[in-house]
Amino acid sequence: AGRLDLDDFVFGSDGVLGTTYGTPSYGRLSASDPDRITVKHLLEHTAGWWVRNNPNRPDPMFRHPNKDQDGLIRWVVGNWPLDNEPGTDYSYLNFGYCVLGRVIEAVTGRSYESYVADAVLRPCGIDGMEIAGDTRADRKDGEVVYYGGSPYDDQVSRMDAHGGWIATPIDLLRFVTRVDGFDRKADILRPETERELSDREGPNCGYGEGWILQGNWRGHDGSLSGSRGYLVRRDDGFSFAVLTNGDGSVGGLRTSVNSAINSVRDWPSYDLF
Repeated sequence: AGRLDLDDFVFGSDGVLGTTYGTPSYGRLSASDPDRITVKHLLEHTAGWWVRNNPNRPDPMFRHPNKDQDGLIRWVVGNWPLDNEPGTDYSYLNFGYCVLGRVIEAVTGRSYESYVADAVLRPCGIDGMEIAGDTRADRKDGEVVYYGGSPYDDQVSRMDAHGGWIATPIDLLRFVTRVDGFDRKADILRPETERELSDREGPNCGYGEGWILQGNWRGHDGSLSGSRGYLVRRDDGFSFAVLTNGDGSVGGLRTSVNSAINSVRDWPSYDLF
């Protein structure tokens, strides 16, 4: 705790990653220092790499399959100028969370997977989550087969910090009950940190720092070819997680489960956690 601040710079001589990935080539920015991407910008998808609705600027995580994480970051830092001043515009970018994974490694001196398992998951009572492999033959013990589209074409292991985890719905709920701000289970975050995560003051008031913020709930969805998922924490005390090993509507999952919860009048009293 205390080793990293949301306002810490990521790249540049005084950044967490320094010049490990080279010198940023952000030639199109004139209004600010091009090295000034912060941890908060990456969490909020406001780092300035513009990709939304731009077929010529797709998310780097789905390009250059021959590059590992370090090689991909080095390529982006050296070749992609920022289109917007950091912190001024929202564009959802998986690549930013790939960089955050490397920030965690730089600060802790450990692999992303190992540190998160020990510092985050185990305190939540989760022991079975791990980063997925890329092929059907790479499946972990108990992992499903994925169907629909081309589920084994994605480099999921390269996506460790933004969609690479294998989890069960129970795992996800064990996690969310420790970061939900309710008093039924002791949270692993300080109250002020939880408030920061759901802060609506950024360029996109519908997205906080890792959470989608919508009305009376917060959560996140995820989709890759052959899988869909949604984790929701509702303000009325209900939370739910739903995962599939096939394609379909992510929003439909949330709508269906919300409707099912709202239709129940008498809940059992036993505790599955």
